[in-house]
Parts: sequence; C-alpha cells; structure tokens
Amino acid sequence: MPVLKPEMLDHVNIKVRDMHASMDFYTRFLGLDVSSVSRDEEGEPDFVGLAAGPQTVYLSRNREFRSPPNVPDRGLNHICVVVEPMELDDLLQKLRDEGIPVRLKAAHRRDERGASVSTYVEDPDGHGVEIKQYPG
Repeated sequence: MPVLKPEMLDHVNIKVRDMHASMDFYTRFLGLDVSSVSRDEEGEPDFVGLAAGPQTVYLSRNREFRSPPNVPDRGLNHICVVVEPMELDDLLQKLRDEGIPVRLKAAHRRDERGASVSTYVEDPDGHGVEIKQYPG
C-alpha cells in the first residue's frame, strides 16, 4: 500500500543557459503558452512559467549551467507532486520512517490554487521531489 496518494503532477522546473532559445523551443516548437515572466535588473527573463495543460513547466535561467555530458548524470531541478492534505508532522514522520532524505521540511506559499505547504525530499538518485499539499 502506498504511503501517499498523489492527486496530480504540478510542475517541472528546468535549469536553462539561454532563456531565449529555451523559450523559443518550448513555446514555438512544443506549443506551451507563457503564463508568467520574471525579469532580472536588465529586463531579461530569468524565470518563466509555461502552461502545459493544467501543469506548468518553469524555466530557470542559470548561465553557468552545463548539462553533464554523460546522459545518466543528467537530471531535473525537481518535480512536484500534489498529494491529498495530511498533517505536516505525520508526513515528516512517514518520510523518517522510510529513510527518505528531506531537503526542506516546509515551504509555505500561495499560488493560483491558494495557500500551500511543500516539503522537499530527494529520490534514491538525489533528484529533488516537491511534495505539495493544499490544506482544506
């Protein structure tokens, strides 16, 4: 029996070196719609949200980013899974019981769905996974 009951995949956050080239690929080629753009001091986009149906793909500019040449070494910043709400202490205890490394216990945010709390963990390969809850 699974520990959590996922409701949906919420978003993916991808590091990119060249924001303009990446935006072109994801919007023009893949057809995603720009839903938000944050800009740096020079007015250049540095964090872009792209609608992928009800999910979002975020592009996060990192000019120094280099994808590892060895394909098995590549990975995403993190994926996010929305789960049915549960008490944060219960979730953290379940993570401890399973031996799952926790990066961040609780990040409280508000987005278009309302207030949320996210717990960031690592999968067995060290890739980040955000467990997001929208309390009742």
